[in-house]
Amino acid sequence: MTDKELYAAIYDMVETRLQDNGRTLGIEKALCVDFAQCPPGHADVLALSQEPDGILFLKKAYQAMLQRPIDDDALETISKQADQPVQDYQSGIVSGLKGSAEFVMSRTILENNPYAENTPYAEAPVTGRFSSVTLPERLLKLYRKMPAPMKKAAKKILGAT
Repeated sequence: MTDKELYAAIYDMVETRLQDNGRTLGIEKALCVDFAQCPPGHADVLALSQEPDGILFLKKAYQAMLQRPIDDDALETISKQADQPVQDYQSGIVSGLKGSAEFVMSRTILENNPYAENTPYAEAPVTGRFSSVTLPERLLKLYRKMPAPMKKAAKKILGAT
């Protein structure tokens, strides 16, 4: 039995018991199985990009990058763009989530990001826990203008040494 099959079996058991008590997990099986296979705080964008279904990719990206299920408003708004070419659609989602304050606060590490813009090798991961790529450009400019003691305090707050 593979890990994926094991996670699927566990999901089925838990979901069945919850349904017997009138409740539900609130997360789709495919999302739960994929999310369980990732190390905590990591998102493998290349693995996510293998998902051909645009809506399922969107849900998986939210779960992996923001560590939470997608909300209904975002699902409705973003899913209207699912008719774009797959690479453009997926790139837009990854870039949008990566630029969000929620992503920065989650400290999720992106791995194998084929949609990275700041690297000469598209296959190479570009973001790390404290990489400047995860910060919005305006925030980075502000940081660069700070006096040294303020930079030191900002690094301490982010957990960098």
